Amino acid sequence: MKFTKQINKPLWSISDGCTQSILASFLECRKKAELAYKKGWESAQASSALAFGTQFHDCLDRVYHYFSQGIKELNYRNIIDNVQEDYKMRRMEDHLWTVDEAQNHELHRGFLETLLPAYLKKYEKEDRKKKWIAVETEFNNEYNSIKLKGKYDRIAELNGEKWIYETKTKSRIDPNIELKLGFDLQNLFYLVNDWLTTKTFAKGVVYDIIQKPALRQGKAETLGHFIDRVRGDIDDSYFLRIRVPVSEEKITYWMTHDLVTILNDFKGWAEGLTPSYKNPTQCESRFGLCKFIKVCALKDFQGLQKKTKIFSELEAV
Repeated sequence: MKFTKQINKPLWSISDGCTQSILASFLECRKKAELAYKKGWESAQASSALAFGTQFHDCLDRVYHYFSQGIKELNYRNIIDNVQEDYKMRRMEDHLWTVDEAQNHELHRGFLETLLPAYLKKYEKEDRKKKWIAVETEFNNEYNSIKLKGKYDRIAELNGEKWIYETKTKSRIDPNIELKLGFDLQNLFYLVNDWLTTKTFAKGVVYDIIQKPALRQGKAETLGHFIDRVRGDIDDSYFLRIRVPVSEEKITYWMTHDLVTILNDFKGWAEGLTPSYKNPTQCESRFGLCKFIKVCALKDFQGLQKKTKIFSELEAV
């Protein structure tokens, strides 16, 4: 018996593959995964935190492409100009650009112009010594009869060891984060796919954390004065790298036991053999209410619109 209703042109099906994002959504709440992927709903307006994180991530993408090519001189203002213009054009193409986003765009430029030079001051010297094997490189592997897809931020080799770098921008750095990283879904998903692609094991994951400025602009404060205040606040505490070694045995066990079990459940759900039930424990998290809370509670789709792309995170520049 199938539990899903027929959709004229579903945005996603199991044949399109599985990313860690859809897998994480499925594990959190099957109803959320159904609304976001099977039915293709998304928020009409990106959160400020997500918009900033995407742009900082894209800046680092360009920086490390230059590093991997041995280019010595970096013009970070040009990098920021190009990243911001590309981000704006993508949002406009999807009819998602709003007045609020335009205002946040200027604020985010100020944040980028303060954080990116500080990040490079801290890490550029040591990172230029590393051999960058991959920068923003996609993978596509078949495992357990499912296509596994994704994109590595960076992979580096140092002293004969291969490390996968995962960049995260956060509003605060969790003091207990190291306890969680050893069994983090995304980390293990990437380590397994690196092995499936290369048949060699990475030493582990380097979690590269950048804290978004938490200061707030005063009502009577100009944007320029506010950014100057942010610049004065930024120090080494805004940046943290955590190396998480993961043994070959752990990667192999997770791949052949946990991942296989998860993918079997996922495939049954994706093919409509099991239902999309709500998980009430995920309606609210430390990030706030689920974006689909009004859909589940009131069947209210206000503030949502249909996606135009599958796995847009893989298509971003």
